[in-house]
Amino acid sequence: MIEIEQIKPNKVSRLLLAKVVARNPRFATVDGIMSRVRTGQSKLISIKENGIQVGALILDVIECDTGAKIMNAPHLAGMGLETWYEPLAAFMFKSAAEAGCETLLVSGRKGWERISKRHNGKFVQSTYEYSVADNV
Repeated sequence: MIEIEQIKPNKVSRLLLAKVVARNPRFATVDGIMSRVRTGQSKLISIKENGIQVGALILDVIECDTGAKIMNAPHLAGMGLETWYEPLAAFMFKSAAEAGCETLLVSGRKGWERISKRHNGKFVQSTYEYSVADNV
């Protein structure tokens, strides 16, 4: 059984956030995400399978200059994505619709393209990381 729920700001687990941050330790910190979750800027989502924590993600709503809203999932971590992607996708689409978003962006590896096609997801761009120190 897959359980997906938003963690209430006063119940945020540093251990759960550490799992999320471990994927991108240079770009996010436990304290930074905890602050965003506690102030309502971000939502921390827990994914459990048979009562065992298997994943977590952060959801943010981005408001564009045009007034459009985008649901962004910049940090997603876990094990066995194939098992819980479908219920997670349903949760993310519902959350995006409830927030008035017309687009859902999920950051992931190129290999996720196979799973995302189930929901008409498409690979839109590659992100290249450069060391500034190496280029100045």
